[in-house]
Amino acid sequence: MKQPYRLPLRRNSADVIISGQAFEHIPFFWVSLLELARILRPGGYLFLTVPSCGHVHDVYDCWRYYPDCIRALSAFSGLALIEARTDFPPAVAGRRHLDYRQVGHSMSYWGDTVGVFRKPPGRRSIAMMAARGTLRWWANRVGDLDEAAPVGAKRQASPAVLSASTLP
Repeated sequence: MKQPYRLPLRRNSADVIISGQAFEHIPFFWVSLLELARILRPGGYLFLTVPSCGHVHDVYDCWRYYPDCIRALSAFSGLALIEARTDFPPAVAGRRHLDYRQVGHSMSYWGDTVGVFRKPPGRRSIAMMAARGTLRWWANRVGDLDEAAPVGAKRQASPAVLSASTLP
């Protein structure tokens, strides 16, 4: 997309938005969230599913999310938070256990966080409109992470996967 942080949809045009397993690949996801809030109509719902843990699985794999992040996204975007929940690893002998040595392994435990938001009725915030416009301009200007690579480093064609032998 020429402008990946600008969706070609009118403001207040969507009743429901579902985003599943995308935000971890978006370098500046908070800008995308503001775009989703812009196109969501008052009273509309946003359902967001994002990983809480799991192996690196794409060229850009930037983020993992927990309920506090979903709460922060609600505060930042002005969307009302209906629910935030993470499916943490199963409990073994009453304790949740995740073998962090296996996190980079392609068959390791995968967890998700779900956020459900509702756009409240009311007037548009001039401050948020200005912030959204500025952030969207900046993110579209940066585009992706190619410019952030260390000098002389080549970007990998496929993601680096941690092996258990590289973890402490």
